[in-house]
Amino acid sequence: MDFVVTVTRAEESVWFPASYIGSRGALGRLTRQDMEVTRADTGQSLAEHMRAQGYDPEAALARTPPPPAQFLEFHIEQGPVLHSAGEPYGLVTAIRGGLRYRNARIDGVWAHSGGAPREGRADAVIAFADLAMAMEQVWDEMLAQGHDLTVTFGRVDAASPVHAMAKVAGTLEFCVDLRSENNATLDEAERRLRAEIARIEIARPGIGFQLGAQSRSQPAQLSEAMVALAASGAARLGHAPGACAPAAAMMPRRSRWPAGRAR
Repeated sequence: MDFVVTVTRAEESVWFPASYIGSRGALGRLTRQDMEVTRADTGQSLAEHMRAQGYDPEAALARTPPPPAQFLEFHIEQGPVLHSAGEPYGLVTAIRGGLRYRNARIDGVWAHSGGAPREGRADAVIAFADLAMAMEQVWDEMLAQGHDLTVTFGRVDAASPVHAMAKVAGTLEFCVDLRSENNATLDEAERRLRAEIARIEIARPGIGFQLGAQSRSQPAQLSEAMVALAASGAARLGHAPGACAPAAAMMPRRSRWPAGRAR
């Protein structure tokens, strides 16, 4: 049996709003729509950047997928679960899908901090704080109901560089990242998100939310046969990673105790 070690680029898609560009490119699964996404800092498309680096976007689109093969990804855990459990590695059984709004915005009303009374303010920062705390409560409730879910507001920008000590913020930009191994859970979390936004807009006159375009990646259950293969190899070494299931090392992506779920 041959072993081939590969290194992929652009899996996290920091610059481009498209997931797994490197691995999908290697597997011949990039689409023309992927080629048209634009890089956050330059505004140029993925295809334009590929050409600048000497690659042919059309060849990538026409790439024939390689023959079937078994694939293991070794990945650090991007969380504290394994460390807290005292486990060196685990086997991931699922990859969380993501539902994201990358360029959401809250519009309020600019005002002077010393001149605008409490009544009648439309403070974008306070509206965002309301939403963040409400979604914390939604998250707690859905976890208690048995859902697999994470809720993250990874970027918050209160109108820099025009914000100031003496201003009530009239605008705020943010992103929200919902993740789960179940599509129905993602749909329910988004429904709850939109319900909270509607509540805030009614309760706080002058506040309006714009979520912008949605991007989404699909959850995936990983191959039970591959997990079993990795577990059997671990057993031959005297290891029992399946006993704790949170994962870091033997299958794709991060995990969550105790179900072996990944991002």
